Amino acid sequence: MNLIVTATTTKEVAQALAAIGNPGLGEAIRKDRGSQLEHLGIRFPELRQRVKQGFSFYDLPEDQVLEVWDALWRSSPYGDVLFAALEYYAPIVRKRVSPGLWPAVRHWSGRVDNWCHSDLLSALYSRILERYPEDVYPQIQVWNAAEGEWLRRISIVSLVHYSGRNAVFLPPDNPAPRFELPQRHSALCPDGRGVGASRDGADLPR
Repeated sequence: MNLIVTATTTKEVAQALAAIGNPGLGEAIRKDRGSQLEHLGIRFPELRQRVKQGFSFYDLPEDQVLEVWDALWRSSPYGDVLFAALEYYAPIVRKRVSPGLWPAVRHWSGRVDNWCHSDLLSALYSRILERYPEDVYPQIQVWNAAEGEWLRRISIVSLVHYSGRNAVFLPPDNPAPRFELPQRHSALCPDGRGVGASRDGADLPR
């Protein structure tokens, strides 16, 4: 990816999201989550609408769009940019999972430092896991044995689909990992929804 293009798109996305944010709300969310990332204070409906509206790089081929989102995920100081990447891929993976997606996004777990990024990324992982279990499940097992609480959480929540009917997905012939979930955190999602409700209806640590 051309460095000039990356710098331009980084500025474009950050400015577009900041324009619809609420700095006061963003700081409150950041503190409540204990996140090290800056939060612009965008509620999910507005974020989703802005992501659908599009950015200049949407005209690029699929693999290059992924390169842009990957670069943004790895480098942006804003948690809302990470949410934007997840919102972009959420509707796509419900229909189709590109074989090139997993090699890029498997590393996204390394920037997770709060439950909201953790669970939305897990929702993405669960769709990839369903399509490519032989590639993804070994990594799930590695995360399950990790010391980091967010990797362990991802290893469990990635086994679950939320479809509006509390649907549960587990790879066939693979036992669910077991571990003690992280301590509960108090937080608010940008869309104002209560947090801590898992995709199977049970409470998860916040």
